[in-house]
Amino acid sequence: MSQQRTRAEAGSALFDHVCGNTTQQTASVLSIPAEEFVDEGRWKLEIERIFKKLPLILAWSAELSAPGAYKTLEIMGLPLLISRGADGLVRVFLNSCTHRGAQLTGQERGNCNRFTCPYHGWTYATDGRLIGVADKAGFGEFNHQERGLRSLPCVERAGLVFAVLTPDAPLNVEEFYGGMLTEIESFNLQDWSWCGSRELPGPNWKIAFDGYIENYHFATTHRTTLAPYFISGVMTFDTFGPHVRVGAPSASILASMGSAPREEWQNYENNGYEFVRSIFPNVTISVLPEHVHLTQIFPGNTPGESITLLSFLRQRPPQDEEEHRRMTEIMDVTLNILRTEDYPTNFGVQKSLQSGLLDSVIFGRNEAANQFFHRCTEYYLQEQPEGPLPVL
Repeated sequence: MSQQRTRAEAGSALFDHVCGNTTQQTASVLSIPAEEFVDEGRWKLEIERIFKKLPLILAWSAELSAPGAYKTLEIMGLPLLISRGADGLVRVFLNSCTHRGAQLTGQERGNCNRFTCPYHGWTYATDGRLIGVADKAGFGEFNHQERGLRSLPCVERAGLVFAVLTPDAPLNVEEFYGGMLTEIESFNLQDWSWCGSRELPGPNWKIAFDGYIENYHFATTHRTTLAPYFISGVMTFDTFGPHVRVGAPSASILASMGSAPREEWQNYENNGYEFVRSIFPNVTISVLPEHVHLTQIFPGNTPGESITLLSFLRQRPPQDEEEHRRMTEIMDVTLNILRTEDYPTNFGVQKSLQSGLLDSVIFGRNEAANQFFHRCTEYYLQEQPEGPLPVL
């Protein structure tokens, strides 16, 4: 298999799989010990070696569309403030005053020309500079330049905001994301409009993430919601470093593409087949006809907890009440499917693995993206990752 087929080539492969009642497969099944989902030591290691060392996607550019726009996140015990400065650059800061550590803002998002600490009134520019100290003469002398907001490595590309959650760590998005970054850039997401977000508590972050990168479960878990629109259990997988593009055929693939010349099949994305882009370690991106859907899954406060953030874009803001209603419905339906179908099952998986009576889970040959995800997790858990990345 080509590691990086074009989307048209993957769509063609999906058509052939449907006609042949086949799917792309790995060489063998993969067993994963239950402790990898419940062990506290491993969970802490995942946070330190994966979530605090590797680049993460923290925001859409469209969420911060104007100078002064900001959003806050609290993930893995880190209160973060993401701000677009007056110079147009996006920066990621610790959401903490450098005086005594109070959080600068508890607002989820907003727009301002400065941040003022609610404790003693210290003031910071949107680029993080300390620009005001209450009762400066009484406070005493110190170097203001050394007391700006604590920043994290950050870069904006392809309509996304990337960061590393360790100060002064290297950040090379071209190296880490490779061809996946190029593919995402082709959608010009920086020109889209942010419509809203939803939040959902979940089980262990890997249990939650596993459900986003295979459609094998659609026929059972989503029997009346998603299964009628897809052919369950048929997938293609193309890797870009540790990232995967998962292809899935729509239920209409044969009717849509069957009479069209094969050289035109590149025009049938979202009208015959769709893709989910799995961005290691914790993000999926789906570019759909009406919207783009970003899922971020972060470890929670214990090994058995996570937080899922769902964000949505449109090519333009809703123009009238009906478009606004339709976009709100899309967001709410997406959340409801996850909350009532996927996550109850996933919480049950967590309970089973925490019981100590189930020693492992097994991923089939048809669950290639899941196998690859877990192998990449093992790769990056090395203190100094060595050797080639896993392959499908």
